[in-house]
Amino acid sequence: MLGNRVWYTRMTMTRFLVVLGLIIAAIAVYVIVSDTTTVPMPATAPGGETEQSQRLTFTSDKYGISFSYPATYELSEINTGSGQREQHSIVLQRSVDLPAPEGGEGPPSITIDIYQNDLDSQTTEDWIRNTSQSNFKLGDMTLRPTTIDGKAALSYRWSGLYEGTTIAIAQPDWVYAFNVMYLEMGDDIVQDFVAVRESVRLQ
Repeated sequence: MLGNRVWYTRMTMTRFLVVLGLIIAAIAVYVIVSDTTTVPMPATAPGGETEQSQRLTFTSDKYGISFSYPATYELSEINTGSGQREQHSIVLQRSVDLPAPEGGEGPPSITIDIYQNDLDSQTTEDWIRNTSQSNFKLGDMTLRPTTIDGKAALSYRWSGLYEGTTIAIAQPDWVYAFNVMYLEMGDDIVQDFVAVRESVRLQ
């Protein structure tokens, strides 16, 4: 008789612990689900894309180039050439980094510098090694073969206020220098630069 009571008590306690465990688990799931619903999600565009995934397209018939870039960047253009030689810069800066501080250094950016080449017909390596605009001498002076739009190009790294990587390619009319400035190689801007570079089409 005593054994039956002990067995019954143990079974009751076991059931109680199981039910209690289920209640605790249900509360934990509720808390987790409730917390995740309060996490801000990326803004969604009318087309259903998040702001981070939206891309804009830049095209210039004059400079023979087109590429896409994230909508989270602002694009500006600057003519920096002289009356004798044309030079054009396309600058991509993250909207969150703007406006840039007045009188100070600008934030890390992606730039595409375009230099007139129909006067000299320089090769990619000639332009890199023999012009100060390349920043080649600010790095380890190591050239690495790569491609832009399936065409042979050269890549190198340099250091200034920020770390920098440049991919250069000389074409009959223009030399294109694709640059990214960053604090660390793992920064998001480097991944954005890779996506921009892969989207480039040269005419």
